[in-house]
Amino acid sequence: MEEKEIVTTEKVEETKTEEKKEIVSKEEVAKEMGLTLPKNFGDVVFNTIQQYTSNDSLTLFSDYNLGNAMKGAVLTLQQTVNKDGRPLMQCCTKDSIAQSLLEMVIQGLDVTAKQCYFIVRGDKLTMMRSYFGSVRTLKRLPEIKDVWATVVYKGDTFKTGIKKGRDVVLEHETSFENRSNEIIGGYAIIEKVDGNLLYTIMNKDEIDKAWNKSSSRDKLVHKEFPQEMAKRTLINRACKIYINTEVNNDVLVRAYNNTTSNEYESSSVDTSGKIVIEAKTEETIDV
Repeated sequence: MEEKEIVTTEKVEETKTEEKKEIVSKEEVAKEMGLTLPKNFGDVVFNTIQQYTSNDSLTLFSDYNLGNAMKGAVLTLQQTVNKDGRPLMQCCTKDSIAQSLLEMVIQGLDVTAKQCYFIVRGDKLTMMRSYFGSVRTLKRLPEIKDVWATVVYKGDTFKTGIKKGRDVVLEHETSFENRSNEIIGGYAIIEKVDGNLLYTIMNKDEIDKAWNKSSSRDKLVHKEFPQEMAKRTLINRACKIYINTEVNNDVLVRAYNNTTSNEYESSSVDTSGKIVIEAKTEETIDV
């Protein structure tokens, strides 16, 4: 009886030791990343990422610095208040915070590089991808070499065509003087590493329809910077089409679509272009 009691005690001590090691391991990971994460949502992010990566449903982008991105996001959240002045960390549910951080990580985004931003909707936090984020996510795909957009002005020589059922730009000639003319359209190009070019072409009416769905107050940014706003609209559409038709990764596609929006559809923008975080409706606008 005495020997059996000793064995049982040893097993209990071993179990406690293993549990302690597991706790220390989590602390060491957070320490290495320079984070102090509330357990309620910090563990959710870490555990979900581990689950995705372990069953091969997600592979983090090789050049993505998870530690720096998470640290920047948490610091941003800790310093952010909603429109009533309440700290974001106090008014949003932990689950919504964890979901926002998870979608940021899956897409390889960094809030400090303005690749995404956080928006408060009632007691929910959502993460919205910016124009820079759309480009960054796409360029991290191994088959993508570059992404860019060009505006077409009145007076330009511009010809399009169809090859194998896809829109293509056959010719575009412009001049410096034409940049003062009105915009009549534009196109985005996704260049793949194999040399193939994928075009997304929009005329001005199509661009205007996308802008009309934006909730930007008085459309000031679109009026003051029409060239840049047109390029953003073109690139956002091109990236969305590619992600949903060419990428065979359900986790990435789902996260991408959850955070897809047109420019500033869920936030207001002041005249300097600064994002103002405030509560909005649950409406999702498809560009």
